[in-house]
Amino acid sequence: MSKITMRVAGIAVDPASGQPILVLKDDSGKLNLPIWLSIVEANAVAAILSGDGSAPHTLIGDVVRAMGGRIKAVVIDEADGDSFYATVEVAGPTDEVAVKAEAADAVALALSEEIPIEAASDLLLSAKFVHETKQGDEGGDEGGGDGGGESSLSDKMRELLEDLSPDDFGKYRM
Repeated sequence: MSKITMRVAGIAVDPASGQPILVLKDDSGKLNLPIWLSIVEANAVAAILSGDGSAPHTLIGDVVRAMGGRIKAVVIDEADGDSFYATVEVAGPTDEVAVKAEAADAVALALSEEIPIEAASDLLLSAKFVHETKQGDEGGDEGGGDGGGESSLSDKMRELLEDLSPDDFGKYRM
């Protein structure tokens, strides 16, 4: 499986629903992956981003290390509708295991443990709300859309992602 390294750009708010969004970007800054969060998930990620390591994700890393293991990577590799899921790769003293998790929890764990966040390239490039930013891209939806109500939400999301700057994330930017 081909993977693309992602980084947390910050936490934004969906203008339509008011729901927090964790925005991941690839290293080139061209691909964005927004992950909608619950308030609890947003608070956990915000605590880690602000340096308060008191989130439950810190405990998970401590337990893995106490058992002689280490968390190697987080790979966002599955989608079900608008929800993303990840595989947490854990190396133990004698073998390696892969643990499935919701993407928000896996990303919070990766931030807490300072390990890579990756996305399966096929998933990332086909995900419904992933947006590829192009230099000088002023046009509309080059994919043509489906003409349904979803296009309006996709257009709003595209505008939100295109207009994001590091200052939009306040104290939660990286």
